[in-house]
Amino acid sequence: MLALEGEDPAAHAEVIDAACAFLDSPLGRRMAEARPGRLHREQPFTLRLSRPAALSELLVRGQIDALVIDDEVTVVDYKLSQARDTARYAAQLDAYALAAHELLAEAPRPVRTGIVFLRTKGAPFVERTPAPPEETRERLLDAGMAIAEGRRTGEWPQVEPARCREIGCGFIRRCHPSIDAG
Repeated sequence: MLALEGEDPAAHAEVIDAACAFLDSPLGRRMAEARPGRLHREQPFTLRLSRPAALSELLVRGQIDALVIDDEVTVVDYKLSQARDTARYAAQLDAYALAAHELLAEAPRPVRTGIVFLRTKGAPFVERTPAPPEETRERLLDAGMAIAEGRRTGEWPQVEPARCREIGCGFIRRCHPSIDAG
């Protein structure tokens, strides 16, 4: 595939090795053996969220890299990076878990989430237990309200610098220009 895209496969040996390792992993084998209709790649979703008696709603759109459906639902996100703490991706994974929960509302089952880090030897699937759907729904609504208020007023709430460092936020210098991001 790389050659078809005009790329030199030798220049991507690390990623090819990681992809092969993932395909040999238990999750990779499970995905390869999934029955028709049980593996969804690049699964788009739209969440329509609102609170009772609210005059507005929030639409969250996204795309789940892979969704494996059997006795449980597994949300898989791929990162072309070294393994790191999944807390950095908590909001994304929780939103994906909520989307999976909503997509399968007629046949509910447990949802697990995780990330395959393709630049880590063996391309491990690092799991993260998702927050409960209602908690995620409330957090997304709160974030939507904060963004709407920031757009309206031009004033944006700031996250504590320690939390920014904890999640590896790339905007710490923009939000907190007087501190060192290190």
